Amino acid sequence: MPDDDLHFSRSGTSHFGKLTAEVKTRLSEDEKADLMRASRPWPEKGHGRDCKGAAMRAIDLFAGAGGFSTGARMAGCQVVWAADHWPLAVQWHAANHPDAAHVCQDLHQADWRAVPAHDLLLASPACQGHSLARGAERPHHDAQRSTAWAVVSACEYHRPPVAVVENVPEFVRWALFPAWSLAMRALGYAVAPHLVDAADHGVPQHRRRLFLVCTRSTRPLLLD
Repeated sequence: MPDDDLHFSRSGTSHFGKLTAEVKTRLSEDEKADLMRASRPWPEKGHGRDCKGAAMRAIDLFAGAGGFSTGARMAGCQVVWAADHWPLAVQWHAANHPDAAHVCQDLHQADWRAVPAHDLLLASPACQGHSLARGAERPHHDAQRSTAWAVVSACEYHRPPVAVVENVPEFVRWALFPAWSLAMRALGYAVAPHLVDAADHGVPQHRRRLFLVCTRSTRPLLLD
């Protein structure tokens, strides 16, 4: 898929904030009801003290130290569960997001029945196998491409209203991306690719990333 087919956002507004606002305003009444049905109020203690009203419950796959989770929390979401295969990453994510449950495991082996109900799935599958800068460990990195299928498995079981998947732009050139996208569509998700440059969001560096906004809606959700 060429870059011209991707939605390139240059807004300085948080994409998570746009997501939570536009999902509520653009979807049909039935779709909005489905989206918010599982929402819960923030707890009285912990990070809930910083939230106004009800919050979307989020999980974070391939969570790393918690950058994706931090963005979701800043947008008013409650991160209830996070997982990564690297123990040190899980340790730091737990320090940054102590109210979330944490699991250290290969997500190919995840038991999705043990994951709490959620409204928003966040995922950053391994990007090294797709990146042009993958370097000397290319065979090892190429094998990591399959981590993206964990997103499909999680969505198949839980069917969250929204999933946001982050990766390098080359992800859409993966030989299996059409199959991956078709699998998400078979589960009822409209897939909207967005290219985001960190330099357009206050970071002094050009760092382009792909965000796939997947919503259980009739039409793809395109963020400005």
